[in-house]
Amino acid sequence: MRWRFLSFVLLWAALVLVPWLGGPIGAALLIAVAAALTQLECYQLLHKCHYQPYSATGIVAGVVVTVGGYLAPFVGLTPSGMLIPATLIVVMTSLARPGPGLVQKRIMPTLFGLFMVPYMMSYFNGFIHQGAMALGVWVIGVAKFSDVGALLSGRMFGRHKLSPSISPGKTWEGVIGGVILATALGGVAAWLMQPLISYHFPVGPAMLIAIPIAAIAVSSDLLESAIKREAGVKDSGRMIPGIGGAFDLTDSLLLTGPVGFTLVFWWIETYGASA
Repeated sequence: MRWRFLSFVLLWAALVLVPWLGGPIGAALLIAVAAALTQLECYQLLHKCHYQPYSATGIVAGVVVTVGGYLAPFVGLTPSGMLIPATLIVVMTSLARPGPGLVQKRIMPTLFGLFMVPYMMSYFNGFIHQGAMALGVWVIGVAKFSDVGALLSGRMFGRHKLSPSISPGKTWEGVIGGVILATALGGVAAWLMQPLISYHFPVGPAMLIAIPIAAIAVSSDLLESAIKREAGVKDSGRMIPGIGGAFDLTDSLLLTGPVGFTLVFWWIETYGASA
């Protein structure tokens, strides 16, 4: 637990300091590095599940998605459009190396890793382009405090298993506690960061938006747990003391990135007024 706490503090310091000191470019590079490390571990797990993804090709394509997604608006392109050339890189490279199980065991798992990791995480680039990096950090905070709340409340009150075949340690009581903590802290964080953002994002709507983000974070975490369960491992890696691998760190962010971006800017465009 001590190592977990220390890693937690250091990672949050990096999450705040890198965008603050490096600006939008620093934030974009942080997203790209986190996505590449997560994608690598995802492919390693898929290999243990008896698939054979083209890891190097997939990671190169992933960098096209994350870095290209950040650069795309500057030349009049959409960030999500970077998935098209990235997919072509995977498919065309794979077809040049035909072999048994090419589609089922190689191309499909490579595309799965590409779509689930760098594409999903590239939505955090959207916060950068909207001049709202603080709101991107807010979404990450809601997702991660959902994890923390679920861990603490599950240990204290957990009785009913959420999905024993995938993650025996997770309970419904933990999920409820995680959502409550993430919602409360999401409201506090929204209030504290008002001077840092140029959008009207009041506490009440922030807490309402935090609820589905926190709930989706649980599903995102379960997705990685299902992959690890099939691979027969407890952690995706050993990179981060007390936590595990990069995938163990970012798992709850994969689905919350697009959900958080959509909900936050739906509120701002529909009800919010520029401050």
